[in-house]
Amino acid sequence: MRQEPEVWYLFVPSEQIFTNPLPYLHSRIPQIMSINREEVIHVARLARLALTEEEIALYGEQLGRILGHADRVTSLDTEGVPPTAQPIALANVFRPDVANDPAPCLSQEEALANAPAVEAGHFRVPRILESEE
Repeated sequence: MRQEPEVWYLFVPSEQIFTNPLPYLHSRIPQIMSINREEVIHVARLARLALTEEEIALYGEQLGRILGHADRVTSLDTEGVPPTAQPIALANVFRPDVANDPAPCLSQEEALANAPAVEAGHFRVPRILESEE
């Protein structure tokens, strides 16, 4: 039997979520996985962040909770669930490309009717390249 993932939304500043969680939400917050100080510093270095000692401790706890949640997601039974790269089915919004059935288009005269300059049935535009004379 497939277990639906638990979804929860919390609109509280992140500092309050992980330092002083509300009692009734405490059981809903994922368990903390261990992430050591060196790993937090390594991730901060990869993100090019300079962290204070307080931030290292705070982000270590937050990263541990994120990893705990990811661990809970990976423990779900996905037997019989086909792998997908797109959660929502894609639909082609373009018309079928049918040979010998061209879409309506302007005639040459209609296309050139509002052109500022026309020469020999073509748009006349300023030269942008130097001549090689």
